[in-house]
Amino acid sequence: MIDGANGFQQLCYITLPLLKPTVLITLIWITTSTFNEFDLVYALTAGGPLEATNLLGIQMYNTAFSLGQFEKGSAIAVLMFLVNLILSLVYYRVLRRKEA
Repeated sequence: MIDGANGFQQLCYITLPLLKPTVLITLIWITTSTFNEFDLVYALTAGGPLEATNLLGIQMYNTAFSLGQFEKGSAIAVLMFLVNLILSLVYYRVLRRKEA
């Protein structure tokens, strides 16, 4: 306000850059928890009728423990980890603070 910035300029140049670390952590947390969702869906539907709510975590669990194919279940788990890692690195690179 002292330098003559209006509300939109204050939002773009002051508020949003200060919120970048918080947005980064929140985005990574929400993405990984959504991607790895298991307990609530499994407790409610266990994959649902005709696999309508079958998520990747439930598929991993069913492959490993119901079908007894532990190698395929662990491969799905490793792929889930790699996707989470790649998404986290992309978020970090996009939202990281550039210091002069």
